[in-house]
Amino acid sequence: MKLSKKLFLIQVTFFILLMSGVVLTIIIFVLPEVRKIETQKHLDSLSRVEQALTNELEHLAVMAVDWGEWDDTYNYSISPNTTYESSNLPLATLADLEIDLLLILNKQNNVVWKMTSDALSNDETISPLFLNRWNAQHPLLQHPTEIATQGIFLTKAGPLLIARQRILNSQGEGPAQGYLFFAKKLSQSLTNKIADKIATPFSTKVVTSSELVPSLTFIDNNQTHAQSSIPLINSDNQVIQIDIFQARPFYLQALNAITYSLVAILLIGIISCLVTYFLLKNILINPIVLLQKQAEMFKKHDGNQPFKLLKRSDELGQLSSSFVSMAKDLSKDWGKLQQEKKDYRDASYTDVLTGLKNRRYLEDYLQAPNTWVYDDEWAFFTIDLDHFKAINDRYGHDVGDITLQQFSELLKKSCRDKDIIIRSGGEEFIVLCHQTSSDMATIIAERLRHEVENFNFGRENHFKITCSIGLFIIQIYSREYGLKHWNSMLKVSDLALYAAKNNGRNTWVGLECLEECSEGVYPKEGIDIQRWLSEKKLKLLTLNKSPEEFCW
Repeated sequence: MKLSKKLFLIQVTFFILLMSGVVLTIIIFVLPEVRKIETQKHLDSLSRVEQALTNELEHLAVMAVDWGEWDDTYNYSISPNTTYESSNLPLATLADLEIDLLLILNKQNNVVWKMTSDALSNDETISPLFLNRWNAQHPLLQHPTEIATQGIFLTKAGPLLIARQRILNSQGEGPAQGYLFFAKKLSQSLTNKIADKIATPFSTKVVTSSELVPSLTFIDNNQTHAQSSIPLINSDNQVIQIDIFQARPFYLQALNAITYSLVAILLIGIISCLVTYFLLKNILINPIVLLQKQAEMFKKHDGNQPFKLLKRSDELGQLSSSFVSMAKDLSKDWGKLQQEKKDYRDASYTDVLTGLKNRRYLEDYLQAPNTWVYDDEWAFFTIDLDHFKAINDRYGHDVGDITLQQFSELLKKSCRDKDIIIRSGGEEFIVLCHQTSSDMATIIAERLRHEVENFNFGRENHFKITCSIGLFIIQIYSREYGLKHWNSMLKVSDLALYAAKNNGRNTWVGLECLEECSEGVYPKEGIDIQRWLSEKKLKLLTLNKSPEEFCW
């Protein structure tokens, strides 16, 4: 499929995904959030209604406490008198207190005073509230006996907001001389009054239900129904249901705004995608495709296929010009650069005299992470020709160079193909052997020592020469450890070489590490070697001497 078609499909797919994402976002997040806000708003309205009714009950309770904890009321409940009645219980008392019932009951459960408004009937068949004597099973006496009690009491005349207070003296002390009751009928006028105060129209009714959890029903897009309940103090299977019917202007406004936004996004998205497609195709895609094809042809013909210049004055034109110039230079110098790179790398890593690797190669090799991929034993050899200076002094430096070349060949012969052989400087050489046990390392060392001892060096004048060998065998457990501490490991093989020279030359001395050094600090002097040997951190490997005979 061509790039232009892919671009078109990508933009169409992007647009579809974008619109789908917008629609899903609205469905999954926006509309539920709107409904959540509406739900919370209407539940708050229910809470306000419930709180308003609670406030009415608490107001009744406060007034009941004021009247019930009063010496005059206390004395009146014991001995009713006209003085208290004329002073405190005139006909206007109910209107002043905005209540529908005031009732005083002495401790013998006899009604000593009762006042009702027009909203309540004095017919004793309507409610047990109007009996002149109450027995112990009276509903309001069965109600919990806290000092102040309030709630909604259901009567045949309708539900009453009622508060009960024990009659005590002005200090709130007893014994109680009876009860004082204030009540207010939950009438339509009271409901309207509360609704006007909290600015939330609502209605109430008695329903048969043990529990009615606050809930909200979305009737349609225009109306909601919220309902809750308040328990009755004298009924376990009936409650006062609160109903609030409200319009949904916020939801309708949100739907209109969302619809207009979706239409606008759709139109703008279509126009933007079409414009973007043609612009990208003509300005970027076509020139890029052309440059890509020219680059492939250039690669295919090994730099011999020239680039064609794009006749443009923008960055792509400059890029095309740079490609043309670069292609010319690359075609001219391709072969030369490759050869020079190879020659330079080989020369920088090769010792000119012996053809072995040099010290630079050693350091780069040991600092390369891929070198330490082996989780096994390594052997570091440090080798030195004994009394080599005497060869130079006696036969000349040209013979000394021949000797070094012959020794290099012996090294190659004695070591394995995978071992790394390095001339580190002068007559000193280093051999790196991975996957090498201590037994194999000593075999290599003895083989090299024997080969050198029995070889006739020189050409016209043959002579003998020996070598001293130090080796360090260690288990490398991680790449990081080898990269960090290889220099210290080479130092240990140097110390082993010095020990070989101090103990007669023409021998080899090996040190095997018996435990990993967590700090990476290995012996730096002969005295450190002796301490490590005594601590059993190192094991001494020698040709013909015991550890006690060694001179460090």
